[in-house]
Amino acid sequence: MSQTSLQPLSAHGVIICVDDELMILTSLREQLRQLTDSGLTIEVSTDGEDALALLDDLLDEGEEVPLFISDQIMPGLKGHEVLQRVHKRSPKTRTILLTGQADLDAVRSAVNHANLYRYMSKPWEQADLLLTSRSAVESYLSEREISTKRAELERTNEVFRRFVPEPFLRRIAVGGVTEIEVGYAEEVELTILFSDIRGFTGIAESMSCTDLLSMLNSYFTALSEPIHDQGGFIDKFIGDAIMAIFDGPQHAIAAIQAALGMQRALDEWNRSQPRPLRSGIGLHSGVVVMGTVGTESRMDSTVLGDSVNLAARLEGLTKEHGHPIIVSGQTLSLATIQSQSTCDEQKEQKEQWRSEALGQTVVKGRTEPVEYFKLY
Repeated sequence: MSQTSLQPLSAHGVIICVDDELMILTSLREQLRQLTDSGLTIEVSTDGEDALALLDDLLDEGEEVPLFISDQIMPGLKGHEVLQRVHKRSPKTRTILLTGQADLDAVRSAVNHANLYRYMSKPWEQADLLLTSRSAVESYLSEREISTKRAELERTNEVFRRFVPEPFLRRIAVGGVTEIEVGYAEEVELTILFSDIRGFTGIAESMSCTDLLSMLNSYFTALSEPIHDQGGFIDKFIGDAIMAIFDGPQHAIAAIQAALGMQRALDEWNRSQPRPLRSGIGLHSGVVVMGTVGTESRMDSTVLGDSVNLAARLEGLTKEHGHPIIVSGQTLSLATIQSQSTCDEQKEQKEQWRSEALGQTVVKGRTEPVEYFKLY
């Protein structure tokens, strides 16, 4: 038989060969010896069940098995049956079937159910076996590398989404995150929610930095959940404040439901705290500019406009009126319109609320007063 010289692979793991003839196994081990230069080892078995048990042991130990070679005609389990079980246990393992006769049904079964890499007829050429086995291992390594890079990309995207909310990305990164540019702007109608802790300055002065950050993170976690439950997303944390955005066909209703849920969440959170907190929430619906600001080296996503300023103003009015939730007349009117288009089943699932007029306010830069209400 001719010898084929190949560059060594950069791989680790175990190649398993199973055949009921010891002479064949000895020949396989010798012919695949070049693959062991890379760090691969070769294990052999004369029985399909024993080979599967070996595979299980290796997988349990965290070993990789890039290639499994099996003879077809053996006592007990046939080769295609062994390879089907290999595929169930280790789907990424490449499989090669050795057959001494044209058993097309077995080959077809292995192709369909064992993701067969190739079948080879006996007797085979040593060079062909070596090249095929090497190619199978390279295929395994390539898929592993792609899977690793995909997992890394998914982790990167997950981290990225923590800094830039996904609803923002859907608008500003239509062509992918690499296409985001400074200066993107789009006008959109939505509802803005501002929430702030009452007396935070005094609280901060009485706590260590570590305890303060721990408390804030716990507080933010508790109050963020109702926002996410209603389909909203947090645009930013500003000190002790939360700025959240509600988009979509039911954005006013969703924001109101979230505000009520945040008050319940705060009550629940306070039960486990040595120092209970109070918060104020302001809501307003209107047109804003959603886009990106900054420079080529440092940019951020944001929403801008009078509607944002008014929501912040309403949150501030909760201090004057001593009520935790204040909402603009625009948001209440829009919520009423949106509720009329909601089916009865959805209405039953929505929490009902009451409102009471408190007065009017004028935001800097606007001339028309805005009516506002406290919300129960």
